[in-house]
Amino acid sequence: MLVPTVHFMSGLPRSGSTLLAALLRQNPTIIKAGHISPVAPMMLKLSSVMVEGEYQTEFDRDTRHRLLRGILFNYYGGDSSLNANNLPVIIDNSRLWCTRLGLINAIFPEAKIICCVRDPVWIIDSFERVMQQNPLLSSKIVPIEHRGNLHSRVDSLLSANGAFGFCWRAFTEAFYSDFAHNLIVVDYDVLVHEPARTLSILGDVLNLPACNYIFRRTRQI
Repeated sequence: MLVPTVHFMSGLPRSGSTLLAALLRQNPTIIKAGHISPVAPMMLKLSSVMVEGEYQTEFDRDTRHRLLRGILFNYYGGDSSLNANNLPVIIDNSRLWCTRLGLINAIFPEAKIICCVRDPVWIIDSFERVMQQNPLLSSKIVPIEHRGNLHSRVDSLLSANGAFGFCWRAFTEAFYSDFAHNLIVVDYDVLVHEPARTLSILGDVLNLPACNYIFRRTRQI
């Protein structure tokens, strides 16, 4: 039975992770890569059950690892998506992964974490443009009580629990951690200006087969 190779995607918001995932999905080996999934919070919830409270004595190390790995594999459909012609690859996306490198190293020791990054000034600018263009959706980015003016919106984004602040703290912790060697940092500007070079380097690091990626949207007639 083929077992998918697992990698992860994390990093900073508004930094190209959606674009990169869309490009990677063109590679037939990659069976799953896309928007942020609930796999990470599901693992954290189950971890708390297994290591805290009255049930902690019911789980040994092997059982914990098997159950946590099972969350990811079952979320992505078990064996139903596997292609026998290639070694399948799953890339799960969550901002939480930068805060859980130890967990990743324990249950998926061969995994890499792709971290998309960008100049923070342009990230904040991008958030502001989104909020100006979609005022009814801005509450998902900045709470309504902090949307009164630009300064309060920026303060909210930069706060410890803000859309940017949390990710920035998580990424810098990961970058200077003992597991930093597992990170693959992808700069937004390099990705959009040199996509072929970026995908070539990623392919080498992730051991992906060669693929003729299409970098321009084709016109549909």
